[in-house]
Amino acid sequence: MSELAVPYVLDDGEGEVMRWLGATVTVKASGPSFDLALAIAVAGGEPALRSHPDHDKGLLVLEGELTIVAGDEVLAAPAGSFAFLPRGVPHTIAVESGRARVALILSPAGAISTDDDHQFPRKENAS
Repeated sequence: MSELAVPYVLDDGEGEVMRWLGATVTVKASGPSFDLALAIAVAGGEPALRSHPDHDKGLLVLEGELTIVAGDEVLAAPAGSFAFLPRGVPHTIAVESGRARVALILSPAGAISTDDDHQFPRKENAS
C-alpha cells in the first residue's frame, strides 16, 4: 500500500536547490505522481539534444523566451506559453532572452532525481 501524500505550501525560494542541465533548479515537488521544479536558465547553458524513454516533460515559461527544438519542430515559446515534450522525442532548448524562468513538470514522479545530468543538491534556499 502506498503512503498518502500530505498537502503543503512552499514559498518563493523554498525547495531543494540543485544544478541541472546548466540551470539552477528549485524542486517544489517530487511524487507521488509527478515532479515540479522552477528553473532559471541562461543563454549558453542549454542542454544538448536529448530524449527520455521513461518520462514526459512540460515547460511553462514564466519569464523570458525559449526556442524549443522537439523532433523536427522548432517552436517559439515566449513568456506565458506551455510546451509538452513527450517521452522518446529528441529535444533541446535555447534561451533567446538571456535568462528565462521556467516551471518544469515531469511525469512519472522521480524523473528529476534519476536524470543523469543533475548535480548533487545544495541545501540552501534559491535567491
